[in-house]
Amino acid sequence: MQKVLKNIPDDRFAAYIVWLPMIRTDNRDAAVTRSTEFADKRLSYFWDGDRMTGKLWQKVLNFSATAWDIYFLYGAETRWEKEPSLPEFWMHQLGVAQGMAPMLNQEEFEAEARKMLAKIK
Repeated sequence: MQKVLKNIPDDRFAAYIVWLPMIRTDNRDAAVTRSTEFADKRLSYFWDGDRMTGKLWQKVLNFSATAWDIYFLYGAETRWEKEPSLPEFWMHQLGVAQGMAPMLNQEEFEAEARKMLAKIK
């Protein structure tokens, strides 16, 4: 996502990274360290040690397991009520999501983000 943010300097494009403890080396200290590797005023980092967001996305996306390594695009008009809505576009790096959305590809993700930005007046 660092490359996507660098390639799309538009201030209307914001990114949120939520770190979850999904593998043995995932912890708050590692997330904080990784978060210092790239700074951008449009980027916010969060630590979710209880995997609450992963469980929420599991429900929203109808996954069979906790959702992580997923990348969403939402339009400027998107509003969430009690739960997040389905993203307008998303990609993943998970076996559980095979056939539900494309595997992460930076160029395709970036192209879709540019299309969405072009629609904003």
